[in-house]
Amino acid sequence: MTTETSPETAWLTSLRAARTEARRSRAYARRVSKLERYRAELVRLHRAGASIRELQIWLQAQRSRTRSGRSPLASTSTIHAYLRSLPELAHA
Repeated sequence: MTTETSPETAWLTSLRAARTEARRSRAYARRVSKLERYRAELVRLHRAGASIRELQIWLQAQRSRTRSGRSPLASTSTIHAYLRSLPELAHA
């Protein structure tokens, strides 16, 4: 029995090793929310009793001052998830 490996086996082994290393070395930066810019105002309005929809309308008004678009900056589910992730609004 010989211990020689065929070129195909050697290639396959090196390919698998390279793919394993590529999976292992992925380092992703933490994504910054587009709502981070409005964090203080969102927290203040939310504590004052604003609903998620009212926050969305407020964001839309902020956007219309800087852009010509009418579409909301974020969906209500995005705003809700963002608020839930904030430590200063820790929900019991």
